[in-house]
Amino acid sequence: MCDRHRYWRQVFLAPPWREIYETDSERRQDFDEAVKTYSLMQKTYEDCGYEVVQIPLASVEERAAFLLGEIGVARLR
Repeated sequence: MCDRHRYWRQVFLAPPWREIYETDSERRQDFDEAVKTYSLMQKTYEDCGYEVVQIPLASVEERAAFLLGEIGVARLR
């Protein structure tokens, strides 16, 4: 399936961030389970030949600027 249904060559992943991590009715995993899921997702994407780019643990503005820079879009104001 990895070969038949390709995404773009890069995949962006946001790692679990303990300082802001919360559970709610939609996010039921505890932090340790979220870390395991993240690791499994990263390995799966890499095994399928994708370049995994980790989104930095930073402010919303910094993360947005990072993503825009990675995809080659000028910063929006």
